Amino acid sequence: MFGGGQLFWEPGERTDDTAMAIPIARAAAAGHDLRGEAGTAPGLVDS
Repeated sequence: MFGGGQLFWEPGERTDDTAMAIPIARAAAAGHDLRGEAGTAPGLVDS
């Protein structure tokens, strides 16, 4: 794996895209319907 890029990332360093993709993938794997608007899917958003 290579680092670098415009922000000089280290090899394997997480980005905000990775940080957001992980909970979305977990929700999809758990069978949640991801088609709703934010805040409307029960159990996905803390109140």
